[in-house]
Amino acid sequence: MTKLKAIRIDVGNWHNVFDAEEFCQEHFGPGGTQRGRRWFYRLNDIANNGVKYKARYVHERCQANFYFRDPRDAVWFGLKFEVKND
Repeated sequence: MTKLKAIRIDVGNWHNVFDAEEFCQEHFGPGGTQRGRRWFYRLNDIANNGVKYKARYVHERCQANFYFRDPRDAVWFGLKFEVKND
């Protein structure tokens, strides 16, 4: 049995997290990395020469990535927020 990886969507800087998190909770239920949860997000610091790592605190350089376990959820989220994946 192969395990599907979560689909990552970059939502830009951390300011976008609040609206996106509210939408996800309303439509997909509570987030988290536990089994049975449909989505979660992480903040990454992009200041270290392009190396990403999980941020310990939020600041202006944090980039927000939302992860979805179901591709249909990722598509719906992407269309709702007009996410640009470069």
